[in-house]
Amino acid sequence: MPQEPMNFFGWLMNCCVSDDRSSLSGRMLSEVAVFASGMAASGITLYLAGLYHLI
Repeated sequence: MPQEPMNFFGWLMNCCVSDDRSSLSGRMLSEVAVFASGMAASGITLYLAGLYHLI
């Protein structure tokens, strides 16, 4: 996945519009897993920080 915003937009459009689904399956699944785990970790961190702040 590219790091620059415009390249990211092009990559995202290529993934959404592309008819070649076989090349996307493995890499896309791993990128989704990394993104989901990062979101879960940040959500848990914010939740625990909120609890700590209330105590």
